[in-house]
Amino acid sequence: MKDEVRRIMQLVKDGKLSPEDAAELIEAFQDAPDEEPAVSVEEPAVEEPTGDSKKSDDPFAKLIGSIEKVTKEVAGSIDWKDISNQVRLGVGKGVDAIKEAANEASKGKGPFGSIFTPQVSRTVELPLQVPEGKLFKVEAFHGDIRIEGGHDIGSVSIEAGFRSFNNQEAQEMADRFTPSLEESDDAVTLKQMEQNGVIADIVVKLAKGIAVSVRSATGDIHVSDTGASVKLTSSSGDVRIEQAGGAVEVNLSSGEVRVRHSDLKSSTIETKSGDVLLDHVNGSANVRTASGDVTLYGFRGTSLAIEAASGDVTADLLVPVTGTTNIRTVSGDVTLHVPDGSDARVSVSTLRGEVNCTLPLIDEVKEPMKVTGRLGEGSGLLDVSAVNGDLFVALAGSEVKSDDEPAN
Repeated sequence: MKDEVRRIMQLVKDGKLSPEDAAELIEAFQDAPDEEPAVSVEEPAVEEPTGDSKKSDDPFAKLIGSIEKVTKEVAGSIDWKDISNQVRLGVGKGVDAIKEAANEASKGKGPFGSIFTPQVSRTVELPLQVPEGKLFKVEAFHGDIRIEGGHDIGSVSIEAGFRSFNNQEAQEMADRFTPSLEESDDAVTLKQMEQNGVIADIVVKLAKGIAVSVRSATGDIHVSDTGASVKLTSSSGDVRIEQAGGAVEVNLSSGEVRVRHSDLKSSTIETKSGDVLLDHVNGSANVRTASGDVTLYGFRGTSLAIEAASGDVTADLLVPVTGTTNIRTVSGDVTLHVPDGSDARVSVSTLRGEVNCTLPLIDEVKEPMKVTGRLGEGSGLLDVSAVNGDLFVALAGSEVKSDDEPAN
């Protein structure tokens, strides 16, 4: 069962399953009735993975193998709650349901079936002017979005692709495509009419200092050189933010988040599946991830909170800890470097794992899986904890050493 659970977690990382869907599938399998190894299955729509006969006869392995073979788009078209119910009736029925969804998509049917069908392209160019003090918003559905600040003249360029069952219908969809810019009291909003089978890549050029808000279904989002606040919400796709200012807020279901070289008041990042990187970011930060590693390089901020359910945390702090730094993991290792001159109460603990804290603590108390003490007067708080994971906390420039390794 461990190997299959590992394969499910990889499917979550690949974006084919959400953590919630993965948990429900595992639970459904546990509730499923036993099946004979020689269960009869119809001719597969998706090729089954090969392996030894014992593994290939296992219905759970068949189920995971079927999911691994479908594309991310097809996986997105599957009703996983229905699959879980099918699994509870019989694991073989769950396999059949996944194969049927792949078959439907390959014939141009289902929510994502049009990815296999003819495409017509269209380019739309719009002039853009955002008055000072107003927010620029994008409400899109499927496609990559790139927003660039620092331009004297604003513009919007949309490269849209339209897929349907034949070229004529795809062309009609293209003719009906009417993105628009709408101005309200507080914002200028780019909207596109909701249509199935439309993927629109958007490039926006803005003046510097304009705050940005993007809500997208799928696709990568890249915001650069705005020098202003950024708020992004998306179901699936990688996020990259560079040279932002003010506050950054990212809410992502699946995908990597990278925030680089930004002087911020605060950053709030939440992702269900995907790694998070803060590279030379100033300002307080709050990061939460269900599955993925969290890495901070050259972080400058008086307040830091990281919660990771499954993944390692690596943080390199450039500013002494005088406020609150709180790092918690359920399953994952933590490596933290803090600069000299910190002033904080310190607690480093794990329930299952090793603690290696080499900070020059005052009133240090060492236990098998916990170290406490203080730096300076202890005005701030440095709290690092894990349920299952090894913890290493040291001054900047120190390297990880085992307990029996001699110091230099």
